[in-house]
Amino acid sequence: MGELLRELDPPMATGPAIPLRQAHAHVRAAARGLTTAGTRNEGMVLDVADTPFGTRLLVAEVEGDAPAETANDVTLAFRDLAGHEPELAGVAERLHTRVTGSGGPEVSVAATLVTIRHWEDQAEIVRCGLPAPLMLRGSRVSVVDAAPAYPPLGRLTPPDAGGSWGEPTTIPYGEGDRLLLHTRGVEEVRDAEGRPYPLAERAAGLAEDDPDTALARFAEDLIAYSTAPPARGAVILLVHRDGTHPGHQPPAARRAGS
Repeated sequence: MGELLRELDPPMATGPAIPLRQAHAHVRAAARGLTTAGTRNEGMVLDVADTPFGTRLLVAEVEGDAPAETANDVTLAFRDLAGHEPELAGVAERLHTRVTGSGGPEVSVAATLVTIRHWEDQAEIVRCGLPAPLMLRGSRVSVVDAAPAYPPLGRLTPPDAGGSWGEPTTIPYGEGDRLLLHTRGVEEVRDAEGRPYPLAERAAGLAEDDPDTALARFAEDLIAYSTAPPARGAVILLVHRDGTHPGHQPPAARRAGS
């Protein structure tokens, strides 16, 4: 399960979803970019990796100089770290180091990192500067606001200064659950009267089991609601928990024959 995301071209809002191959036998993911004339997606990051620690996901947006270059650097670093760093907080810490080392204080990366451990029916979330994800269970939608809102990568406070590198929040994540991750542009969508898009209410209508179909309907609804595109563009990622793995063992244990 190598590279799971093709090179991210700036997609049109009415175009096809950004292609993601099936991330894991029990986790399916689909992504979509929202841009129109005058908006830019060059600083957006989307990636999914199947690792010995579970299925790992990254949604991020770059602020500062050379956003496309920083986004590419963050993507490459995540692909390397996801399969080698056991702790999600460790992934966040090392990504933070990469951002501060390559871009300086004028660059920051707002990000949400997730590890889905299907053999434990759990997901870990580290949220650094992006809106809280949504959890969809059947027709019910809840905001995963238990996850602390840490500053973006590049602005995290080191632990020896009394801060935290971003300890994850663990939530139940069982069969049929869907997790919706999005960047800040989605929250900029307004109607003609200036009312914000009712994100949780509309997301409750995502009843399709297929992430691509569900996300396409969601993106179309976003566009129809909006009278003006989000200034920064946006990306959304929908992750569907397919089923329970026999034996509830992590991939590394299965390969070892235990």
